[in-house]
Amino acid sequence: MDRLGRSHGELRSVPAAHRPRVISIRARRWGRRIVYSIVDEYDTAFRFKPRRSTQPLSMGELIGLIDGTTGHLDGDREGLTSAYRDYNLDGCDAERLVEFVTVTSDFYAELQAYYEEEAVEWLASFEAERAT
Repeated sequence: MDRLGRSHGELRSVPAAHRPRVISIRARRWGRRIVYSIVDEYDTAFRFKPRRSTQPLSMGELIGLIDGTTGHLDGDREGLTSAYRDYNLDGCDAERLVEFVTVTSDFYAELQAYYEEEAVEWLASFEAERAT
């Protein structure tokens, strides 16, 4: 969170049509609390926790928020990264989906590397499952 109380990260996915979908996680000061929202260009009603806190989220807490979000992709998916890879597996090579979702943040420097590794682990898990 910057000195004005603004913070956000973006999760960006690039669908097959090559039109990026941006999901933005935002944090705003509201009195003594920080209130979080997740928005996209489709006005999706994302469900997530926490909705507010008194201190900025730790990286682990932010990862929990990202990975626990529901209310999107027909309402039955959880998380904002692998859920989009899984959703697009039909008719797409899994290797191409590793870079399908990127996560960036101006305030959590390690977040991008964390989710790059998570994508590699997703692919390994998918390939292991396919091999059985």
